[in-house]
Amino acid sequence: MLQGINITKRFGGVTALRNVSFMVNAGELVGLIGPNGSGKSTLFSVISGFHPPDEGAVIFEGRTITGFPSHAVARLGIARTFQIVRPFTGMTVIENVRVGALYGRGERSVATADWRARELVEFVGLKQRADVPARNLTLAEKTPGDRARPFDPAPVAPAR
Repeated sequence: MLQGINITKRFGGVTALRNVSFMVNAGELVGLIGPNGSGKSTLFSVISGFHPPDEGAVIFEGRTITGFPSHAVARLGIARTFQIVRPFTGMTVIENVRVGALYGRGERSVATADWRARELVEFVGLKQRADVPARNLTLAEKTPGDRARPFDPAPVAPAR
């Protein structure tokens, strides 16, 4: 479903990624662990279209998406978050997550997006805080809500 083949990314004289290859199959939930400076964020930036690789390829559902701009990659169902939590403070938790549900792959009604957003808010453990404005959450509560927002492009339902 998502594959990286020999991805290399350089910033000036610094090689952040060297020949990185991976495969994530449909239904898998995969984590990436490594020390600071090991290229984790850079890999996500390459996959999500924020930075094109200098070498190698990113393939999604059998289609090469290398070099696609981030908005085009997001429309395919691949999105990322950043390390600094930045919810829309004037919106509730559910409204923040609904943004991702409405922007994700394909056209959706607000009712469908709301249903999906509620499912994701429960998944990240914020069901009891769904209708609370994001500005009223603690940092510990904001983080999972911020992580749920781009989770919805969900191109394929998880395997059960």
